[in-house]
Amino acid sequence: NGWRCQAIPKEGPEAATVLGARRLTIAWSTMLLASLIQMSGLSFGEYFNHNDIFHVILMPGITFLYLGASVLGEFKKDEGTPDEPNDAKTNPAVVASQGPDL
Repeated sequence: NGWRCQAIPKEGPEAATVLGARRLTIAWSTMLLASLIQMSGLSFGEYFNHNDIFHVILMPGITFLYLGASVLGEFKKDEGTPDEPNDAKTNPAVVASQGPDL
């Protein structure tokens, strides 16, 4: 009854998912902040206007987006997701359906 806080795992696929999700949350929050500043028209002078501020804040957001996605991508790779395209030579289902080589 009620909800309980669970311990964050330190190893394994669950830890990778939590780390990736945290980084993606930081990324989207940072990019949202950058967009809000862009729309506000905030300026620190003629040579540092809302466009410049937007891009400066957006850079760490894009970095966190990459870091979060790469953690989740490595987790998927460890699960056995093939990097190769699913063609007749690499897809076991296609190879099995073709029958034995004669």
